[in-house]
Amino acid sequence: MQSKQLVEEYMLTANVLVAEFLFEHCQDKTLLRAHADIPEDKKASLRKLLDSVGLDQVSLVDSASLNQSLELIKQEAETQEEIDDKTTVLGRHVFQNLNLAQYVCAGNLHEDDYRHYGLNFDRYTHFTSPIRRYADLLVHRLITICLREGENAREKLDGLDYSEYADQISLHSYNARKASRECVQLFHCILLKQNGARVFDSLIYDLDQSAIRIFVPELNMDLSIQLRDDLRVDQTTFFEEEMEVACQFRAPLALVEGLRAYTGEQELNKTRKQKKKEQQVKQIQQEYLDQQRRIR
Repeated sequence: MQSKQLVEEYMLTANVLVAEFLFEHCQDKTLLRAHADIPEDKKASLRKLLDSVGLDQVSLVDSASLNQSLELIKQEAETQEEIDDKTTVLGRHVFQNLNLAQYVCAGNLHEDDYRHYGLNFDRYTHFTSPIRRYADLLVHRLITICLREGENAREKLDGLDYSEYADQISLHSYNARKASRECVQLFHCILLKQNGARVFDSLIYDLDQSAIRIFVPELNMDLSIQLRDDLRVDQTTFFEEEMEVACQFRAPLALVEGLRAYTGEQELNKTRKQKKKEQQVKQIQQEYLDQQRRIR
Protein backbone atom coordinates (compact mmCIF):
# COMPACT_ATOMS: atom_id res chain seq x y z
CA MET A 1 0.00 0.00 0.00
CA GLN A 2 1.36 3.45 -0.93
CA SER A 3 1.98 5.93 1.87
CA LYS A 4 -0.74 8.24 0.56
CA GLN A 5 -3.32 5.46 0.68
CA LEU A 6 -2.18 4.50 4.17
CA VAL A 7 -2.69 8.07 5.40
CA GLU A 8 -6.14 8.14 3.79
CA GLU A 9 -7.09 4.92 5.58
CA TYR A 10 -5.94 6.35 8.92
CA MET A 11 -7.94 9.54 8.34
CA LEU A 12 -11.10 7.61 7.41
CA THR A 13 -10.71 5.40 10.47
CA ALA A 14 -10.23 8.43 12.72
CA ASN A 15 -13.35 10.09 11.33
CA VAL A 16 -15.42 6.93 11.88
CA LEU A 17 -14.17 6.44 15.46
CA VAL A 18 -14.88 10.06 16.32
CA ALA A 19 -18.38 9.78 14.85
CA GLU A 20 -19.07 6.69 17.00
CA PHE A 21 -17.67 8.42 20.09
CA LEU A 22 -19.80 11.54 19.58
CA PHE A 23 -22.92 9.51 18.82
CA GLU A 24 -22.46 7.67 22.11
CA HIS A 25 -21.99 10.82 24.21
CA CYS A 26 -23.81 13.59 22.28
CA GLN A 27 -26.56 11.42 20.80
CA ASP A 28 -29.00 13.63 18.83
CA LYS A 29 -26.58 16.59 18.90
CA THR A 30 -23.93 14.75 16.91
CA LEU A 31 -22.75 16.45 13.72
CA LEU A 32 -22.37 13.85 10.96
CA ARG A 33 -21.47 13.70 7.29
CA ALA A 34 -24.33 11.90 5.52
CA HIS A 35 -24.45 10.58 1.98
CA ALA A 36 -27.73 9.17 0.68
CA ASP A 37 -28.13 6.03 -1.42
CA ILE A 38 -29.01 6.32 -5.12
CA PRO A 39 -32.77 7.08 -5.39
CA GLU A 40 -34.79 4.06 -6.52
CA ASP A 41 -36.08 5.73 -9.69
CA LYS A 42 -32.52 6.53 -10.73
CA LYS A 43 -31.41 3.00 -9.89
CA ALA A 44 -33.93 1.63 -12.38
CA SER A 45 -32.65 3.79 -15.26
CA LEU A 46 -29.04 3.16 -14.22
CA ARG A 47 -29.70 -0.59 -14.16
CA LYS A 48 -31.05 -0.43 -17.71
CA LEU A 49 -28.05 1.54 -18.95
CA LEU A 50 -25.47 -0.74 -17.30
CA ASP A 51 -27.14 -3.80 -18.83
CA SER A 52 -26.97 -2.19 -22.28
CA VAL A 53 -23.20 -1.58 -22.07
CA GLY A 54 -22.26 -5.05 -20.83
CA LEU A 55 -22.10 -4.33 -17.09
CA ASP A 56 -25.05 -6.52 -16.16
CA GLN A 57 -23.03 -8.20 -13.36
CA VAL A 58 -23.01 -4.96 -11.33
CA SER A 59 -25.22 -4.98 -8.23
CA LEU A 60 -26.83 -1.72 -7.10
CA VAL A 61 -28.44 -3.07 -3.92
CA ASP A 62 -26.10 -1.08 -1.67
CA SER A 63 -22.57 0.31 -1.61
CA ALA A 64 -21.10 -2.95 -0.29
CA SER A 65 -22.51 -4.96 -3.21
CA LEU A 66 -21.34 -2.24 -5.61
CA ASN A 67 -17.78 -2.54 -4.28
CA GLN A 68 -17.98 -6.32 -4.68
CA SER A 69 -19.07 -5.80 -8.28
CA LEU A 70 -16.02 -3.61 -8.89
CA GLU A 71 -13.75 -6.35 -7.57
CA LEU A 72 -15.51 -8.88 -9.82
CA ILE A 73 -14.92 -6.67 -12.86
CA LYS A 74 -11.20 -6.50 -12.01
CA GLN A 75 -10.99 -10.28 -11.65
CA GLU A 76 -12.82 -11.06 -14.90
CA ALA A 77 -11.10 -8.45 -17.08
CA GLU A 78 -8.33 -9.71 -19.34
CA THR A 79 -6.32 -6.47 -19.56
CA GLN A 80 -5.66 -3.42 -17.41
CA GLU A 81 -7.17 -1.27 -20.15
CA GLU A 82 -10.44 -3.21 -19.89
CA ILE A 83 -10.43 -2.72 -16.11
CA ASP A 84 -9.83 1.02 -16.48
CA ASP A 85 -12.55 1.43 -19.11
CA LYS A 86 -15.24 -0.55 -17.26
CA THR A 87 -14.56 0.96 -13.84
CA THR A 88 -14.51 4.45 -15.35
CA VAL A 89 -17.87 3.94 -17.08
CA LEU A 90 -19.39 2.51 -13.90
CA GLY A 91 -17.90 5.17 -11.65
CA ARG A 92 -19.01 8.08 -13.82
CA HIS A 93 -22.60 6.83 -14.05
CA VAL A 94 -22.87 6.06 -10.34
CA PHE A 95 -21.42 9.46 -9.47
CA GLN A 96 -23.89 11.23 -11.77
CA ASN A 97 -26.84 9.56 -10.04
CA LEU A 98 -25.73 10.23 -6.47
CA ASN A 99 -26.82 13.20 -4.42
CA LEU A 100 -24.09 15.27 -2.78
CA ALA A 101 -23.04 14.46 0.77
CA GLN A 102 -24.50 16.74 3.45
CA TYR A 103 -23.70 17.73 7.01
CA VAL A 104 -26.56 16.79 9.34
CA CYS A 105 -27.37 16.63 13.02
CA ALA A 106 -28.46 13.18 14.10
CA GLY A 107 -31.52 14.64 15.86
CA ASN A 108 -34.56 12.47 15.24
CA LEU A 109 -33.35 11.23 11.84
CA HIS A 110 -33.65 7.57 10.98
CA GLU A 111 -30.27 5.80 10.93
CA ASP A 112 -30.56 5.32 7.14
CA ASP A 113 -30.69 9.11 6.75
CA TYR A 114 -27.24 9.69 8.22
CA ARG A 115 -25.37 6.72 6.72
CA HIS A 116 -22.53 7.47 4.31
CA TYR A 117 -23.30 5.53 1.13
CA GLY A 118 -20.12 6.42 -0.77
CA LEU A 119 -17.77 5.23 1.98
CA ASN A 120 -20.11 2.47 3.23
CA PHE A 121 -20.05 3.65 6.86
CA ASP A 122 -22.99 3.67 9.26
CA ARG A 123 -21.72 6.86 10.91
CA TYR A 124 -19.11 9.25 9.59
CA THR A 125 -18.00 12.79 10.37
CA HIS A 126 -15.19 15.22 9.53
CA PHE A 127 -12.58 15.50 12.28
CA THR A 128 -9.10 15.40 10.74
CA SER A 129 -8.87 18.86 9.09
CA PRO A 130 -9.96 21.63 11.51
CA ILE A 131 -7.58 24.17 9.93
CA ARG A 132 -9.37 24.05 6.57
CA ARG A 133 -12.96 22.95 7.33
CA TYR A 134 -15.33 24.62 9.73
CA ALA A 135 -17.24 21.36 10.20
CA ASP A 136 -14.13 19.77 11.73
CA LEU A 137 -13.82 22.69 14.12
CA LEU A 138 -17.41 22.18 15.32
CA VAL A 139 -16.68 18.48 15.82
CA HIS A 140 -13.58 19.35 17.89
CA ARG A 141 -15.74 21.56 20.10
CA LEU A 142 -18.15 18.68 20.69
CA ILE A 143 -15.24 16.38 21.59
CA THR A 144 -13.90 18.99 24.04
CA ILE A 145 -17.28 19.15 25.78
CA CYS A 146 -17.49 15.35 25.93
CA LEU A 147 -14.00 14.99 27.40
CA ARG A 148 -14.61 17.75 29.93
CA GLU A 149 -18.11 16.76 31.03
CA GLY A 150 -17.88 12.99 30.71
CA GLU A 151 -21.22 11.26 31.28
CA ASN A 152 -22.95 14.63 31.72
CA ALA A 153 -21.97 15.83 28.23
CA ARG A 154 -25.43 15.37 26.71
CA GLU A 155 -27.10 17.48 29.43
CA LYS A 156 -24.68 20.34 28.73
CA LEU A 157 -25.68 20.34 25.05
CA ASP A 158 -29.39 21.07 25.54
CA GLY A 159 -29.01 24.69 24.43
CA LEU A 160 -26.76 23.83 21.48
CA ASP A 161 -28.21 23.29 18.01
CA TYR A 162 -25.85 22.64 15.10
CA SER A 163 -28.67 22.12 12.57
CA GLU A 164 -28.41 25.63 11.16
CA TYR A 165 -24.63 25.37 10.99
CA ALA A 166 -24.96 22.03 9.19
CA ASP A 167 -27.12 23.60 6.45
CA GLN A 168 -24.74 26.55 6.03
CA ILE A 169 -21.53 24.55 5.80
CA SER A 170 -23.18 22.09 3.39
CA LEU A 171 -24.01 25.04 1.13
CA HIS A 172 -20.51 26.48 1.40
CA SER A 173 -19.01 23.05 0.72
CA TYR A 174 -21.07 22.82 -2.48
CA ASN A 175 -20.00 26.31 -3.56
CA ALA A 176 -16.34 25.48 -2.91
CA ARG A 177 -16.57 22.34 -5.07
CA LYS A 178 -18.27 24.31 -7.83
CA ALA A 179 -15.59 27.02 -7.71
CA SER A 180 -12.87 24.35 -7.82
CA ARG A 181 -14.36 22.76 -10.96
CA GLU A 182 -14.66 26.14 -12.66
CA CYS A 183 -11.02 26.95 -11.79
CA VAL A 184 -9.88 23.67 -13.33
CA GLN A 185 -11.82 24.46 -16.52
CA LEU A 186 -10.34 27.95 -16.62
CA PHE A 187 -6.75 26.72 -16.29
CA HIS A 188 -7.33 24.09 -18.97
CA CYS A 189 -8.51 26.86 -21.29
CA ILE A 190 -5.42 28.92 -20.46
CA LEU A 191 -3.23 25.88 -21.13
CA LEU A 192 -4.82 25.33 -24.53
CA LYS A 193 -4.53 29.01 -25.38
CA GLN A 194 -0.82 29.09 -24.51
CA ASN A 195 0.19 25.76 -26.05
CA GLY A 196 -2.34 25.29 -28.83
CA ALA A 197 -4.72 22.43 -29.49
CA ARG A 198 -3.77 18.91 -28.41
CA VAL A 199 -5.20 15.47 -29.02
CA PHE A 200 -6.02 13.36 -25.94
CA ASP A 201 -7.10 9.76 -25.61
CA SER A 202 -10.65 9.81 -24.24
CA LEU A 203 -13.31 7.35 -23.17
CA ILE A 204 -16.93 7.77 -24.27
CA TYR A 205 -19.03 6.69 -21.29
CA ASP A 206 -22.47 8.00 -22.25
CA LEU A 207 -24.39 9.49 -25.16
CA ASP A 208 -27.87 10.47 -26.18
CA GLN A 209 -29.72 12.39 -28.88
CA SER A 210 -27.90 15.66 -28.29
CA ALA A 211 -24.59 14.99 -26.54
CA ILE A 212 -21.60 12.69 -26.13
CA ARG A 213 -20.02 12.53 -22.66
CA ILE A 214 -16.34 11.69 -22.44
CA PHE A 215 -13.68 11.26 -19.76
CA VAL A 216 -10.11 12.42 -20.43
CA PRO A 217 -7.83 10.40 -18.10
CA GLU A 218 -4.74 12.55 -18.65
CA LEU A 219 -6.65 15.64 -17.46
CA ASN A 220 -8.95 13.76 -15.05
CA MET A 221 -11.75 15.70 -16.68
CA ASP A 222 -15.34 15.05 -17.78
CA LEU A 223 -16.67 16.83 -20.84
CA SER A 224 -20.07 16.95 -22.50
CA ILE A 225 -19.80 17.47 -26.25
CA GLN A 226 -23.01 19.04 -27.50
CA LEU A 227 -23.66 17.77 -31.01
CA ARG A 228 -25.87 20.73 -31.88
CA ASP A 229 -22.86 23.02 -31.35
CA ASP A 230 -21.11 21.36 -34.30
CA LEU A 231 -22.17 23.37 -37.33
CA ARG A 232 -21.38 20.41 -39.58
CA VAL A 233 -24.19 18.34 -38.02
CA ASP A 234 -27.61 18.68 -39.62
CA GLN A 235 -29.56 16.22 -37.44
CA THR A 236 -29.04 13.22 -35.16
CA THR A 237 -30.80 9.91 -34.54
CA PHE A 238 -30.35 8.09 -31.21
CA PHE A 239 -30.80 4.31 -30.89
CA GLU A 240 -31.18 3.67 -27.19
CA GLU A 241 -31.02 -0.13 -27.24
CA GLU A 242 -27.77 -0.15 -29.21
CA MET A 243 -26.39 2.93 -27.43
CA GLU A 244 -25.56 4.42 -30.82
CA VAL A 245 -26.07 7.87 -32.24
CA ALA A 246 -26.07 8.60 -35.98
CA CYS A 247 -25.21 12.07 -37.23
CA GLN A 248 -26.34 13.39 -40.57
CA PHE A 249 -23.92 16.03 -41.82
CA ARG A 250 -24.78 19.02 -43.96
CA ALA A 251 -22.01 18.02 -46.38
CA PRO A 252 -20.24 14.65 -46.92
CA LEU A 253 -17.25 14.11 -44.62
CA ALA A 254 -14.34 11.69 -44.73
CA LEU A 255 -14.64 9.48 -41.63
CA VAL A 256 -11.63 8.58 -39.52
CA GLU A 257 -10.60 4.96 -39.15
CA GLY A 258 -12.97 3.01 -36.92
CA LEU A 259 -16.12 4.93 -37.79
CA ARG A 260 -18.65 3.56 -40.24
CA ALA A 261 -21.09 5.43 -42.41
CA TYR A 262 -24.73 5.28 -41.33
CA THR A 263 -26.76 3.92 -44.23
CA GLY A 264 -30.21 4.21 -42.74
CA GLU A 265 -32.79 2.56 -40.53
CA GLN A 266 -32.68 -0.64 -42.59
CA GLU A 267 -29.14 -1.37 -41.47
CA LEU A 268 -30.05 -0.81 -37.82
CA ASN A 269 -33.04 -3.12 -38.15
CA LYS A 270 -30.73 -5.88 -39.39
CA THR A 271 -28.48 -5.28 -36.39
CA ARG A 272 -31.43 -5.46 -34.01
CA LYS A 273 -32.66 -8.72 -35.51
CA GLN A 274 -29.18 -10.24 -35.28
CA LYS A 275 -28.81 -9.24 -31.64
CA LYS A 276 -32.26 -10.58 -30.80
CA LYS A 277 -31.40 -13.87 -32.49
CA GLU A 278 -28.14 -14.09 -30.54
CA GLN A 279 -29.99 -13.45 -27.26
CA GLN A 280 -32.49 -16.20 -28.06
CA VAL A 281 -29.66 -18.65 -28.78
CA LYS A 282 -27.97 -17.78 -25.49
CA GLN A 283 -31.24 -18.24 -23.62
CA ILE A 284 -31.78 -21.68 -25.19
CA GLN A 285 -28.22 -22.69 -24.35
CA GLN A 286 -28.65 -21.53 -20.73
CA GLU A 287 -31.95 -23.42 -20.37
CA TYR A 288 -30.27 -26.56 -21.70
CA LEU A 289 -27.38 -26.22 -19.21
CA ASP A 290 -29.80 -25.67 -16.33
CA GLN A 291 -31.73 -28.76 -17.35
CA GLN A 292 -28.56 -30.85 -17.48
CA ARG A 293 -27.60 -29.71 -13.97
CA ARG A 294 -31.00 -30.74 -12.63
CA ILE A 295 -30.66 -34.18 -14.25
CA ARG A 296 -27.27 -34.70 -12.61
